Amino acid sequence: MTSRSVLTLLGKQLSNQKVLVEQIKALLPSPLNEQIHGAVMQTRTLSLFVNSPVWASRLRYLAPELLRQLKQQGLIIDRVRTRIAAQEVTKATHRSGRMRLSLSEKSAEILRQTAVALEDKPLREAMLRLSRHGQRKRSD
Repeated sequence: MTSRSVLTLLGKQLSNQKVLVEQIKALLPSPLNEQIHGAVMQTRTLSLFVNSPVWASRLRYLAPELLRQLKQQGLIIDRVRTRIAAQEVTKATHRSGRMRLSLSEKSAEILRQTAVALEDKPLREAMLRLSRHGQRKRSD
């Protein structure tokens, strides 16, 4: 398969997924319909992607009705499942273009406490460096 035909195939699949997402959004009530960020159909199972466990729970509650409606529209589906999509990273980037990541203060403290208990010096030092990326509370 040539790279052009692979790109054409991927473009068609992406287009089909966008149509599927819009079809699903039209069947869901607001504001739940705005929380659907992706849909993948694979072996008669429809996976729907949302940003949080709260929206996933609400979607699971409506899944039987959604499944019924999609079957009425001609889709061959046996199951609807919900998935939580990875959230977008919105932190600023360094000048080098790499993402600048930060940890919560609590996560940084857990890393620091774990590192202190390690006997492996290189691992301990690496974890301590990582723990320094924790967000500190501002004292304004």
